[in-house]
Amino acid sequence: MVLFAARSSAPPFLLSHDGAERVDWGTRVTKKGAPGTTERTPRPKRETEMDYAAPYLKLIGRVILSLIFIQSGIGKIFDLAGTQAMMEQHGLPGWLLVPTILVEAGGGLCVLTGWFTRWAALALAGFCGLAAIFFHMDFGDRMQMINFMKNITIAGGFLVLAGAGPGALALDNRR
Repeated sequence: MVLFAARSSAPPFLLSHDGAERVDWGTRVTKKGAPGTTERTPRPKRETEMDYAAPYLKLIGRVILSLIFIQSGIGKIFDLAGTQAMMEQHGLPGWLLVPTILVEAGGGLCVLTGWFTRWAALALAGFCGLAAIFFHMDFGDRMQMINFMKNITIAGGFLVLAGAGPGALALDNRR
């Protein structure tokens, strides 16, 4: 849809530097060329308080997401036999214990420090999904259902982290 404004009654903050009115999220009506012609321009970004807080919010989010995995991975180190028996009880081979510890503790530390954050977040999202399927799919047990949903929700948080990145306060940004 092409819009044309001969004279603008828009407030000044909605006008571009040459006085053309901004319409449709970045399409602006131009005064040059044929009537009704438009050109695509980037919409100006207005800074908000949330933009200033974003690096700190991402850091706090990374800390909160990572702590449970660091603690769980280290806890498995101190109870290898019990953890291996529990894994085998759920039909998983015991040799998966070492990769599990590496993903939990190592991935948690990577997310915490912001080092290889996107890859660690993807690995931990996959881990959460697999843990939900293999350990918490007993929907007849209310607690297992809650744990299943918790794992899926945490996986979603890690997917958001993988997509958005670690933020400014991360080792990924050192140069």
